[in-house]
Amino acid sequence: MKIGSWAYVPGSPSKSVHDWGCVFGGFSESAATPIHRLELPAAATVIILCCGEPITLKPALTLGSTTRLSAFCAGLQIQAQCVAHAGINDCVEIRLPPLASYAMFGGVVTEVHSAPINLFDIAPQQTGVLLDRLSSTGSWQGRLAAVDNFLARGFAESTRRIPAELSWAWQTLERSHGQTSIAAVARAVGWSERHLVNRFVAYFGVRPKALARRLRFSHAYNLVAAPAGLDFSTIAVEVGYSDQSHMIREFQSFSGLTPAALRVARFNDDLPGIPAAAILQR
Repeated sequence: MKIGSWAYVPGSPSKSVHDWGCVFGGFSESAATPIHRLELPAAATVIILCCGEPITLKPALTLGSTTRLSAFCAGLQIQAQCVAHAGINDCVEIRLPPLASYAMFGGVVTEVHSAPINLFDIAPQQTGVLLDRLSSTGSWQGRLAAVDNFLARGFAESTRRIPAELSWAWQTLERSHGQTSIAAVARAVGWSERHLVNRFVAYFGVRPKALARRLRFSHAYNLVAAPAGLDFSTIAVEVGYSDQSHMIREFQSFSGLTPAALRVARFNDDLPGIPAAAILQR
């Protein structure tokens, strides 16, 4: 018997938003019981905008307080989260590369945060107007158009930019999925490693090695979850881990689970993602 359903509607970003590398879309989810999901850390700033009821978040692997938010962003410092809602949920997810995130929000997302940031603390008026539009608009076409306008206006009005050397460094690490050595990146831009580290922390909020680890994990998880079902030793080599044991340790650090556990962790109905119960079953 089908007890859950969901749909994803991809956004069509305007040229200015697309040029910043932003991806967004709408999720619509319906289940008979509350949903508790494990959300893995991403190598991007993730923004969630609820069209209806807020969602509840708490750290998945460490002690921390529970928050209930309607609009929030999670930057490169944020680790795995347990996310819950009552079962019926419409929301928009936006993914911004670090360059776009800094242009949109500036130093707010680079500060040390152990929990997602409430967007009402950053831009209360703009966030309130946008959420009102999302909740009062019934069509995903209208909702996603409002999100595109929000992003396009934010980029147009911003004068914040990341130095060209750091933009190149980020793009180099991203293209290699974190496998380019930090020393090589520093040499290429003509900086010392210490200066590169300081600039990364100032503009991205994390050290370059931390970002490289997150990029490697994201790439490895995509391969683990892919239908092709590559064996774990092959994935470890392709991603740049020293061996399969190294990959297992990194997966446990980022997700609390082994690659084998993540490969099979599924809801028992038609819903996507990783059930938070997988953490409890370790």
